[in-house]
Amino acid sequence: MELFPEAIVLVAVVRSPRDWRWIQEARAYRIPLRHAPPLAPFVDFVAFYYTAAFGAERWSIRHYAPLRGYELVRRRDLFPEEPDHPRAEALYYLLQLGPIQSLPRPVASRRWHRFTFLLTTGERLLQASDLAELPLEGIERQLLRGALREEILAFISQTGGKGKHPMRC
Repeated sequence: MELFPEAIVLVAVVRSPRDWRWIQEARAYRIPLRHAPPLAPFVDFVAFYYTAAFGAERWSIRHYAPLRGYELVRRRDLFPEEPDHPRAEALYYLLQLGPIQSLPRPVASRRWHRFTFLLTTGERLLQASDLAELPLEGIERQLLRGALREEILAFISQTGGKGKHPMRC
């Protein structure tokens, strides 16, 4: 699925090359439920922001993937080899991803930015030359939240809040 201008994109932080390998192998992104933005399951794409752990590629977005679906799982189910982890029983959103694709040009940050998640559009992601150009502001942000709120309410109405998002393949 190609990134389209009207797409709603969740920019998510990838903290380490180990996490990036897991994302690529599992074709999934995990978010602790207690830290998850409420709109996470209702976006079209996930883009990946690399932290300082990535050396020369740090503080940049180079890849994205379509969101195919999501489920709620316990951390112990994601990492059975870590049964004694302090958060083994914690709930996570597991965002199921389609093929991971490279952006035509990376979106770098001229300076370090601390954030957990950021919502933007496909158009902004494709056109931005700096991370600071991505966040939605003002009326754009209000319109996006309103549209997503309507989609969430329709989903809850149709499914009673259970099951996979009806818009995902």
